[in-house]
Amino acid sequence: MSLNRKLAHNTLYQFIGKAIGTVLALFATTQLLRYLGPSEYGKFHIILTFVQITGIIADMGLYLIVLNDISHHKNNHHHIISQNFIFRFYLNLIYLAGMGLLALILPYESAIKLGIFLMSFSNIFIWFGQIYQTVFQKNLNTQYIALSEIIGRGALAVSTVMMIYWRVSIVPLALTVVIGNFVSFFLSWYFARRYVKFSWHMDWNYIRNVLSRTWPVAVSIWFSLLYFKADTIILSFFKSDYEVGIYGMPYRILETLVTLPLVFMSLIMPLTSRAFGRGRMRRFKKYMQKGFDALSIMGVPLLFGAQPLARSIVLLLAGDQFIESVPLLQILMISVLIMYIGALFGHAIISIQEQKTMIKYYVAIALLMLTLYFILIPKYSYWAAAWLTVAGEMLVFWATFFVVYKKIHFVPQMGVFVKSVISAIIMAGALYPFRHLTIFLTMPLAIGFYGGTMYLIGGVRKEFVLEVLGLKG
Repeated sequence: MSLNRKLAHNTLYQFIGKAIGTVLALFATTQLLRYLGPSEYGKFHIILTFVQITGIIADMGLYLIVLNDISHHKNNHHHIISQNFIFRFYLNLIYLAGMGLLALILPYESAIKLGIFLMSFSNIFIWFGQIYQTVFQKNLNTQYIALSEIIGRGALAVSTVMMIYWRVSIVPLALTVVIGNFVSFFLSWYFARRYVKFSWHMDWNYIRNVLSRTWPVAVSIWFSLLYFKADTIILSFFKSDYEVGIYGMPYRILETLVTLPLVFMSLIMPLTSRAFGRGRMRRFKKYMQKGFDALSIMGVPLLFGAQPLARSIVLLLAGDQFIESVPLLQILMISVLIMYIGALFGHAIISIQEQKTMIKYYVAIALLMLTLYFILIPKYSYWAAAWLTVAGEMLVFWATFFVVYKKIHFVPQMGVFVKSVISAIIMAGALYPFRHLTIFLTMPLAIGFYGGTMYLIGGVRKEFVLEVLGLKG
């Protein structure tokens, strides 16, 4: 099997897993939105945001370090997995203690505080699961990741339905996230056992080496969070739970959609890291171009398709009580496209080992965005939060692009991107007369219009389709 086909098949496995998992997660979110309403969902979104922020901070970029380390053929992946698992175990103990303290001092009602602490256990299982998932990504056996994703999200959906049936408050509902992530971790561990020989012996030299490399990644992530997540927190300080809920609904869709490029880049990154490490710059740029084309094909139709279909999406997922979220979703979809393309350059920063260079840009952008958040959100509420999210993502994209270009002089060819835009515009225009129909009818139409146009104008080559389907060697 060629590398293109193997990569495409593994991307397809993860895409199917992520797609089914996303449907299950959206089903759970839909039940929450309709059960809680804007105000109560605003409280749940505050809990979720704090857990996500602290989780990414405490992650310290270790997932990317592990993925990068096991991609090099000279490294012993058994040793790498064992050391990072042990290190993560001790970090988790510190994290839980810190979350308990944070929950006590936050200026929220007791239900939100308790919910934050309980849901923080979900991060423990995410981190442990990610360590084992790098083994599947290295060996391009991502069907196990997909299966863990699907069953874990299924557990989330079932537990959510059960909690709602029992008419519980937001505190027990926070445990549904913990349940889903625990199931995913357990399955990842179970499937990875035959690939990893685990040892509890701690190699302090390796851990010190990891810390020396991870702190630039960690600092970059910390400051990038200040512009990506601080908007919801600042909105909750100055505005009502209702307004947080109205903004949180489309923001949850954004968070769901941007997981796809991260999945794709987790497959591309081992290839780019290996190519750069061996000095094969032509191959490195080839992988970058393929990544840019694929992310363009995936990201562009989301932006253009959301413009006519945003109202149908909101009504389907949350009902008419969230109708004010429609224009916010249309705005935030601009950020989704930027994040799709930006994921390529953000991961390339790790591959070319320019994490330290990015720190000054992340710090500058974070300070600028924080200043704008505090000035504009109290006055313009979620409108300011949405447009500033777009602005922040654009600034980060240009910063990562500049650093990558300065190091390797890579500028993507825009042919596939332009064809994606043309196809997406035609798709959006064709969908406009049907915008009031249910999404179950308009979605197949959207896929047909976009995919058909892309094929006709050469945005997707016939040879590539045949290769992916296994009809061509």
